[in-house]
Amino acid sequence: MGLSETQAPFIGTVLEGLLYGVYSVVFSLYIRLQVQKRTTDSSPLAFPLMALFCLCTIFFAVDFTQQYFTIFPQGRSVLLTWSLNVTTSMIFTFIDLISQGVLIYRCWVMWNRQPLFIVIPSVLAFFSFATAFTLAAELAKIAVVLRNPGPEFLLSVPEWFTPLGIASFSISLGVNAVVSSLLTLKLYTLHKGMTRTWMAAVGRGKINLLPVISMLIESGMFTFIAQVIYVVFFSLGSNIFLCIGTPIAMVYGITPTLLVVRISMRNIDNRITKFESDIQFMPENYSTTINIMSEKNSSIGHNQTETDDTSDHVQSQVI
Repeated sequence: MGLSETQAPFIGTVLEGLLYGVYSVVFSLYIRLQVQKRTTDSSPLAFPLMALFCLCTIFFAVDFTQQYFTIFPQGRSVLLTWSLNVTTSMIFTFIDLISQGVLIYRCWVMWNRQPLFIVIPSVLAFFSFATAFTLAAELAKIAVVLRNPGPEFLLSVPEWFTPLGIASFSISLGVNAVVSSLLTLKLYTLHKGMTRTWMAAVGRGKINLLPVISMLIESGMFTFIAQVIYVVFFSLGSNIFLCIGTPIAMVYGITPTLLVVRISMRNIDNRITKFESDIQFMPENYSTTINIMSEKNSSIGHNQTETDDTSDHVQSQVI
């Protein structure tokens, strides 16, 4: 027995809440890295990622309210329910745009800031936003005209509405397919030796999923996978797609934020490794100088001015 049209959205809201919890943890980690000044390479993305989290938070709150009125219909009006639906559609449009923009920016950086690699994704993202915004605006226009949209509402929907909706989501899927493919190709070329080593290990029966997970995160593949699942169930006419429609908005927020967090943490590891390497191969005269500094309080005949100069020199070398 399949899910009903009431059960499916409820399960979708539950999944959405779980994913929002994951998103909150990931975003909190991102904020922590930003506060610690460890993500200077990703600073241009600070505002888009914060705006994305705010929009996803509003989306979750509005969708939760809409689901509440579905379960407890007392005191609600059809116009209120439809207004909430229009609001979520409008917010989802901007969430999709910002998420695509962050991934396109990442693709641009990975390919040495060459505009050629982002022309097609950018054009597709613009048309995806334009079509989705047109759909949301049409829904709002009809709702305002009818004031109380009931069963006769379907008669007011233009004939081009459904085909344009399919085109909008297909274009968005195309954007993420192109961007994820370009990012995966670049990551493969940069880590070709590591990829061959991993494949050889798999051939010997030694499976390590960490490189695969890292590749999925840095290529933004999670968004593409979620969209493919949605399109498949939508094409099959299954109500399961109603379970995915709202949680996918959280995936749009998690994917770019998790990508930036992953890159930032990797940069931290590289800096720590370099710092430890500098200390390990520090010349012997540095350790002698440090010993002199540590004993400056117990040395009676030591010149204070010379000690201060030596301290500044050591600090500048270590930093």
